[in-house]
Parts: sequence; C-alpha cells; structure tokens
Amino acid sequence: MTSIHRYILQPGSKKHWCPDCGRKTFVLYLDIITSEPLPAQYGRCDREEKCGYYLNPYSNGYAKMISQQERGDFTNLWQPIKGINKCKPATNPAPSYIPYQMVKQSQTRYHQNNFVKWLTDVFGSEIIKPVIEQYQIGTSKYLFSSKDFPGYKSDPGATIFWQIDVHGKVRTGKIMLYDPTSGRRMKEPFNHITWAHKAMKLPEFELKQCYFGTHLLKDNIKSVALVESEKTAIIASLYLPEFIWLAVGSLSNLNADKCQILAGRKVCLFPDLNVFNNWDSKAKELSKLIPGTQFIVSDLLEVYASEVERQQSMDIADYLIKYDLGKFRDLPNEPTPTIINLEDQSPPEQLSSVEYLEKNANYASTQENYCTSSNKIPLKELDIDWNIIELESYFSGIQLTNQSVKLNQATTIVNVSLFLSGHLATVKANEGKRAFLPYLNRLQSLKQVLTSNRE
Repeated sequence: MTSIHRYILQPGSKKHWCPDCGRKTFVLYLDIITSEPLPAQYGRCDREEKCGYYLNPYSNGYAKMISQQERGDFTNLWQPIKGINKCKPATNPAPSYIPYQMVKQSQTRYHQNNFVKWLTDVFGSEIIKPVIEQYQIGTSKYLFSSKDFPGYKSDPGATIFWQIDVHGKVRTGKIMLYDPTSGRRMKEPFNHITWAHKAMKLPEFELKQCYFGTHLLKDNIKSVALVESEKTAIIASLYLPEFIWLAVGSLSNLNADKCQILAGRKVCLFPDLNVFNNWDSKAKELSKLIPGTQFIVSDLLEVYASEVERQQSMDIADYLIKYDLGKFRDLPNEPTPTIINLEDQSPPEQLSSVEYLEKNANYASTQENYCTSSNKIPLKELDIDWNIIELESYFSGIQLTNQSVKLNQATTIVNVSLFLSGHLATVKANEGKRAFLPYLNRLQSLKQVLTSNRE
C-alpha cells in the first residue's frame, strides 16, 4: 500500500527566494491538509550543483511536532535543525555576461520602440540619435504577461537599457515598456519590467549588476552625476553633457561595492523629490568608504518644487524637460549670474550653471528665464517683496555668533559672518530673479533661527 505524505514539494513552476543562496529558485513544502506552505526554510533549491540547499520537514522533526500538537501532547522541547547545504556557493562568484552580439541585435526597429518614439517626438531625431548610440539603447520583442492576469499580453515596443561595465562586458539589460505618448512607464495592470537574462532564460546566470551608463566612464575624466532611473539619465545628459550621467536603479544599489568604479572622481547625486535625506545620508557614508571621492547631493528639486510636484515625486528630468533644449544649451554663451561662495570672502565668481552645480550642488541657472510651453513664453520674474533692506538692518543690529548654525538637515553654516556677506551681496545684485531665491530663503531661515535662539 502506497503511503501518502502530508507534506510535499509545491507542484507547479512557482519559485521562491532560497534562504541560503538568495536566488529565486526555491520550491517550498506544502501541507496538503491545510493547503498552506510550510515555513520558508522548508524546501529545496533547484540550483543543486551551486547551492544544494534542502530541508525536509520529516528529517528534522517538524512533521512529528505538528502531529503532537494536533494530538495535544506537544512538550515544547523540540528544536529545529538547519537545512543541509551540499555545495556552498562561492562568497563572491564571478559575474555572468550576455554576449555583446545580443546588444547589437537589439539596436534596430527604433520606430517600434515606444521610449525612443517618445524621445523623438519631444527632442527630434537629430538630437536623439547620438544619445541612443551613446547609451546603446535597444529594442526588445518581449511581450509582458502575468499569471495574475490570464489572457493579458502587452503590446510590443519595449526598451532594453543594457548594463555594460567599464570593460565593455554586458552584465544584463533592464527591459521596460513605456507609453509612447506620455513617456511614462506602463504600470497597469502590473509593472511592465523584467531582465534580459531572465527573458533569454540563461541557465545558472550569476547576476552582478553595474550602473546603467558605466561603460561611458572609460577614458573619460568628466564628473559623474547619479540619478535613479535610466530615463532620467538619458534626458539629463542632453541638457548637461558636462557630466557622465549614470542610473543606479534604486537606493539599495547606491552602495560602496557598485560605487568603487567611481573612486577618485567628483560625483553629484540628483535624488528624486521626497528622498533627499536618504540620498544625502548615502553620500556621506560613501565619502567615508571610498576615500578621495567627492560625493555631493543637489538640492535643486527640494528648493524649487511645488507641493503638487512633491506629490508627483518629480525627478531632475521632469524639471529639465520644461525648458527648451536649444536655448538651454546656449547658456555658456550668455552672461552668467553672479555667484558668491557661501564660505568665501574672495570676489564674486563668474560661473556657468554646470560649474556652479559642481562646486556647491545648488543649481542657479539663467535657464529659469525660459519655459517650454507651446509658445515658449519667458517666465516672469517673481513678483514678491524681497525685503533686503529689512534683512540687512536686522543682521547689522545683532551680535553674530561664532558657532556654526544648522538651518535644516541639509544645510549648516560654519562661518555666519562670511555667509551673510556673501548672501547679502548676492541677493542685492540679483534681486527679483527666481534663480537666486534660495539665497533669500536661506537668509530668512537664518533670521528665524537666530531670533528663536535669542528668545
């Protein structure tokens, strides 16, 4: 008579995260009486040669313990044992690579690529063609589907953002589907995103990602700008080509291991709205872990964003794309604003927007005078009362502290006297100009802090 086991390996193709190797190749045990899976440690990893993790509920007393519980005579003395690992994987296995020929094969059918179609509509083919070649953007035939939505299959037009390292090796590619009209990612009825190595069903693929755009670092000494998404990196590279724009993918990827390739460079981080503090903390951490590398964080969006834009979690690309690219690129040929270094008594410097960004991570650009509306109507200067005389009178009438003053989580004034001389000179020289509103805001914030401390 054949015995029927209560606990069996879950039938079907569904896989879970292996508790040992961390790969999504794990089959859980299922209780056929309750139809519930057992605790996450019970199961078998399909990577038998490279991992071999296996824990049977009958082998360590789990099944017996459940039976005792159901009979009411469980003594609570049972202690589980760990699963067996037949072949412990290497702690730092070599990454797998995708043949570069796959990249070349994907660099076609751009008329069917939704993301490229949107870029072309916005900027024109002559502008877009070089950046497509530079970042080696590909077109995928992949059609998205999901077991959760039977019968659904996406339209074609997906984009591949290849992750190519500094040696030209292809680590993987992120495949995403965009709306060709809005340029937004397709997230309904589910998030349309997958990976090239998964779509290609490459066996035993050892994924070790690099940042999108890493291949551009080779033989290039430019400063580096880090953003979260690939789309943002591409758009920002059009407006500010003085930087090498890389996409990290997510905050979790902003770590010392992946940033080692940036050692010795000047790196500016451009976080999306509402995550400035998280990125700022990461920048400080990375500066300690990678000596000789300068990590600074731009507060551009935090300074200028409206409440509506904050709710939309706007990124730097959403900000830049408001401006006419042709006029924006003409900035170095136009008179540049007068900038005063926060802690410097030297004469005012004449800096372009990019130079200023590199120096202080606070973007003050004359491009604020232009807006890409349908008629490209120049923005009006802010119609507000700057009250400079009142501020100057206040600061001249108090005893200035010799200690540092913290304005907010992102700004600390080391030398108040130098800060005031520079900021007051800047706002007087640029009164009413929107690009210099952060200087006025910092002066007003300092006044509030000093007034509060005196009380």
